[in-house]
Amino acid sequence: MIQVFCRVYFFSFFLSGYCLFAQQNFEQVSLGDGVNSSFDEKLPVFSPDGKKLYFTISNHPENVSGVSDKGDIWYSTINKDGSWSQAKNLGRPLNDRFVNSVIGFSPDGKSMYLRNFYINDYNSLVSKGISVARKTPNGWRYPENVSIEYFDNKSEHQSMSISSNGKILLMSIESYGNYGNEDLYVSFKKSSTGWTEPKNLGSTINSKFQEMTPYLAPDNRTLYFSTNGRGGEGGMDVFVSTRLDDSWKNWSVPKNLGKGVNTPGTEKSYQFIPNTTEAIVISTQNSDGYGDLKKVVLMEEQIAQAQPKEFQNPLQETKVIETMETVSLEITVKDQKTGIPLVADVELSKGGQELEFKTRVDGRLETELEPGFYKIQVSALGHLSEIDKVNALNDVGKTIELIPVEIGSTVQLSNILFEISTSHLIESSFDELDKVVKYLEKNPKVRILLSGHTDNRGDYYLNLKLSEDRVKAVKEYLVENGIEEGRIEGKGFGGKQPIADNSNEETRKLNRRVEFTVLEN
Repeated sequence: MIQVFCRVYFFSFFLSGYCLFAQQNFEQVSLGDGVNSSFDEKLPVFSPDGKKLYFTISNHPENVSGVSDKGDIWYSTINKDGSWSQAKNLGRPLNDRFVNSVIGFSPDGKSMYLRNFYINDYNSLVSKGISVARKTPNGWRYPENVSIEYFDNKSEHQSMSISSNGKILLMSIESYGNYGNEDLYVSFKKSSTGWTEPKNLGSTINSKFQEMTPYLAPDNRTLYFSTNGRGGEGGMDVFVSTRLDDSWKNWSVPKNLGKGVNTPGTEKSYQFIPNTTEAIVISTQNSDGYGDLKKVVLMEEQIAQAQPKEFQNPLQETKVIETMETVSLEITVKDQKTGIPLVADVELSKGGQELEFKTRVDGRLETELEPGFYKIQVSALGHLSEIDKVNALNDVGKTIELIPVEIGSTVQLSNILFEISTSHLIESSFDELDKVVKYLEKNPKVRILLSGHTDNRGDYYLNLKLSEDRVKAVKEYLVENGIEEGRIEGKGFGGKQPIADNSNEETRKLNRRVEFTVLEN
């Protein structure tokens, strides 16, 4: 891509006015053998001064759990000549047998934010929020858990980043109200121990596919992210969009950064290198999905975006809740296929309080509730139950569509997750399984066939066994929650019945699934 750019060395341009204009063919340049290896590098983050680079490496033999370890944090230090030193494993207590990654720092660099909760036995990590480690003269302390209100991620993927001022958290997750698979959300820092509920960035940013690795430029208005939902040069390209107001819902139409940044492969984790006119990106050029760290020169218009701006935290909207005693909630339940209203059972729960309702013949429910967020479970005869979340303050007129299920119908349980290469269910799968429990309770004559599927990587017979074991785990959950064992059959198919391309990880994950088919109604 041919561009006109202004070369600035450590922002001396802003002091001296020196500027070199030239036509430049922007291309990715490797960050060097100090950081890149034959393994998978991903999720990079710079220290605030730009002198250290932290990133995650998967399956490296020097990870704390060896080659089976899906991700440890490593770091490299910039040399005087601008090269990067040989990377080193950050070690315990920040690394354990789970996927570990840095998501950002406080502006002074003394607090490091990390993905997920840590539990103090070096062997347990919980995906319920984020953690923070404090810097001491002797190194980093054991991470402290930091909660995010109503945080729920149903995806195996989770990428996050903290703004340069330490007040804004962007995340790629699959949660309630998604437009597609992984969507981008924003959360704001309330205190040293908590962040606000994630807020979806809206349909201008999020597509029906995947949006990943969000990065907010230091101007706090310019968003860079990767997606496979907008076409482009390769499997996943980097796009840029500008926030138009403080609602965090209104954005300019995302623009592809074009050739030189994006390639026929996959590009993720685009971000500026502090105090330079360069950016980095993780570029993947092989079918195994292994990434390398590359750098590119900033375009002229990006230099201004690299300047930190003060950010006003828009939390006034939460204060109105404190002044209201009750609010009206209206819900309409419909058949997803026909749009016909349904008479349905509706259960609302909040802080141990449980309320039960039934919709009218027109499918509507109107009630007065205390302000706040409620978990909602909706079930109707002949339909798969739905579990969602509603805000009794803002979700007036909410419509919930239930999937009709008949003999021969197959329903894919897209949010059933297992620990990698095992049949151990992850806790975030329970809501999806509870939907099946509700459906079978509501329809006591129904018998189902559970089927388990994997991708085609690895040994055929091991995949077949894994799919069978996962079906058994799902069946055990249903039985433990009151469903008669005789109503459930199960079968594993391994990788024999793919529904998507197995050639790359972004589509291969779709083949790892559990489904059920109605045998008798």
